[in-house]
Amino acid sequence: MNNQEKIKVLEKLVSFRTFSNNSQEINRCLEFINEFVLKNTKLKGKKFIQNEHLSMIWRKRNSASISLIGHIDVVNAEVNMFKLEIKNNKIFGRGVLDMKGPVLSMIFAFISLINKGLSVELVLTSDEEIGGHDGIMALIKHRIINPRIAIIPDGLAGFNIIKAQKGPIHIFIQSKGKSAHASRPWEGLNSADSLIKCASKIKNKFNLAKKKNDWLSSASLTQIKVESAINQIPSKGEICLDLRITEKEKDWFQKIKNICRRSNCVIQRLNGDGKVFNLLRDKKKIHLWKNISKEVTKKNCREVITCGASDARHLSAETLSLITSVDGGGGHSEKEWIESDSIDKLQTIIEKFICKLIINV
Repeated sequence: MNNQEKIKVLEKLVSFRTFSNNSQEINRCLEFINEFVLKNTKLKGKKFIQNEHLSMIWRKRNSASISLIGHIDVVNAEVNMFKLEIKNNKIFGRGVLDMKGPVLSMIFAFISLINKGLSVELVLTSDEEIGGHDGIMALIKHRIINPRIAIIPDGLAGFNIIKAQKGPIHIFIQSKGKSAHASRPWEGLNSADSLIKCASKIKNKFNLAKKKNDWLSSASLTQIKVESAINQIPSKGEICLDLRITEKEKDWFQKIKNICRRSNCVIQRLNGDGKVFNLLRDKKKIHLWKNISKEVTKKNCREVITCGASDARHLSAETLSLITSVDGGGGHSEKEWIESDSIDKLQTIIEKFICKLIINV
């Protein structure tokens, strides 16, 4: 397929509104991919479902030592973002960077490698944006996959390699107060006030990262929910904080628990354990990837640290997880984009790397 034909396939992938909780669109998207792979390899994907989250795996045998790992779920966006827009060699649309563009590169690399008779597996999940616990984490736990090498183009740092990622935690905190008329606030106990004060204290303690020094913990208030009329003191509410921690952060749970207790709040639930990712130091294979990437992109492939997270943290510490991406920007924003030639470049890097590893050609 030429680049224009690949963009047509990407256009179809982006058209599916695959939010993590939209099982109908996720099923449709994965079935489209399954039919495409089946047509080009005669391999039918195997389904894995946990807590209504669907994952699919394509491989010739029951296991493979090299995995191409990606996710098809995306964050929310306006309807117009699910239609591709191309301007000045840039492709815009929800998920083109995170990560349906890179997924397309993996699909074409997988098809090529399988048709060369090489053993590799393609793994696509649908819950990475909400933690990956029912996707990659469950696939590892049940030993459905157990790769020695994983290629995960979900790094959002161009064609560089990610050497470390912070550990993500989503903390849901509740407060129960006493309702009253808003004109007589002294008669009630405002749960919204308690939650805002609690969030402020947590941010003062953990929101340390800055633009020029970002390898520190961060805390962002991402959701606020209260149940009340516009003229009523709310008696119940909940907030969500997105926490990103480094390996230096100790006893973070107890610290937050103490803040909540002093603020008339309680931790309702946690999503994530704050596990930090660190790249396995396999110098020979990392050097090989860097050389191939430089050959294809004409740019040095650096090892970088990023504030985000990926499903790599769920894999074994003995797995070489090569987290990379394509040239682009605006992940999770209204201006998400990739360079139009990035899909071909990433496909070529993946193919050359695996061929060198397996058959040394």
